[in-house]
Amino acid sequence: MAFTRFGAGQLVSTGAPSLHRAPVAHAESQMAAAAFATTFGAALVILGEWCFGRI
Repeated sequence: MAFTRFGAGQLVSTGAPSLHRAPVAHAESQMAAAAFATTFGAALVILGEWCFGRI
C-alpha cells in the first residue's frame, strides 16, 4: 500500500508543475527532472500493484 500511495503521490506532484511549465526540481533541467520523477513514480505504482497481487 505504501509503495502505491507514494508512487501515485510522486506522479501527481510531478505532473502538476509540468503541466504549468513550472520547475520540478531546482538546478536541474525540467525535462530530466520530470522524466526521472515520472519513471520512479510509475515504478513504485507497479511495485505496489505487484505486492497487492502477491497477497
